[in-house]
Amino acid sequence: MNHMMEPSQEQLIIEPGEPPKILTILNLIDGRASMGLPLNSLRGYINMGGIVPLQFLRSLPSGANNYQQIPIGLEEAQTNSHGLWQAMEQRLSALKAFLTSLESTPLSQAPGGAEYLRDPPQLVERGKIIFARHCAQCHSSKHPDPSITDPEQLRLAYEELVLSPDFLEDNFLSDDWRYPITEIQTNAARALVPNTTEGHIFEEFSSESYKQLPSAGTLEGLFNPLRPWNRISFDLPAGGRGYYRTPSLISMWATAPYLHNDSLGRPNQDPSVGGRMEAFYEGVWKLLWPKARQGIRSIKRTQTASVLTDSLGNPVMVPRPQGNASPLIVPARTPVNLFANLHPLDLREVVAAYAQSGIRAALFKALELNRGPDFIEDRGHYYGTDLSNWDKWALITFLKRL
Repeated sequence: MNHMMEPSQEQLIIEPGEPPKILTILNLIDGRASMGLPLNSLRGYINMGGIVPLQFLRSLPSGANNYQQIPIGLEEAQTNSHGLWQAMEQRLSALKAFLTSLESTPLSQAPGGAEYLRDPPQLVERGKIIFARHCAQCHSSKHPDPSITDPEQLRLAYEELVLSPDFLEDNFLSDDWRYPITEIQTNAARALVPNTTEGHIFEEFSSESYKQLPSAGTLEGLFNPLRPWNRISFDLPAGGRGYYRTPSLISMWATAPYLHNDSLGRPNQDPSVGGRMEAFYEGVWKLLWPKARQGIRSIKRTQTASVLTDSLGNPVMVPRPQGNASPLIVPARTPVNLFANLHPLDLREVVAAYAQSGIRAALFKALELNRGPDFIEDRGHYYGTDLSNWDKWALITFLKRL
């Protein structure tokens, strides 16, 4: 491994009697790619089949390996890549130079952007205060002196920080920290991806501290699409899953829809400043006024009766008493993730339930075995939703200036 993969002295944390620790950049929405930017970049090329494609395909779950992921070893990827690993590694310096050369585009510098910035100055100042009190703790890479512990003094320190003229300079507008989904309350599915956990395909591309994360707790009160009056509780697994990183708010005016699954606001496919601002206003409206969200209408459902297929696209067949078999038909309006969040091996029990008692039994078995029974897409992140309408609009005037 060349110098690009070695930690710098600034990244090393050495404490007496403790093994060395390394500060690394987190990648992906939950920070699971946690071995630093160079290694995470190389993992991306593996994921696209550009490096060790045969090893990558062999590591994917299939009938040949009983539908279990097989970890790709770093040493194997380096030595069996026919020089592709080393070639991509040599390009990382150029990639880093390009990425660090990019700058954000404030709305004030966008063509016609000034038309959207005619807010009363006192409203903008109030928005900064609201941001300091309700947002800056997570959505800023600048923070007050950590020795300040008194809540009132800390509030004043954050207000002073956000009101300072240079607050937005070199500010990532994120603390780049993981938070449990039990706190954030956004849809859990993407935080439950196991690829970088122990025993899975990219386990060597995540840090030991990631793989040692405790369970984020239990998700309570999840919507039950089969029995809405009977809410779901789901225990989150330990070992890395169940967390989301704080997203950056840089150029928030241009990046709607919001949340990790783009569920707040509709992508209008209009890249103009006017189109971006239309998407911005719809997104922040739903962010701060939850009653405007779709709620259970955001659940992805089948539009028509559908044939369930396996990972290769073949129909899943249900044995019949007569000795023949027929495809498993999923009714229209069935939540897609009822089946999409099943492990392939669990499908056998679903098929058995269908064969014995019909589709209703199969649906309940799929819910019982579901690896992520969180179906409402646009829930969560309720911070600031209890503000007055005046303060919400004040906050919006500042958010579009980020």
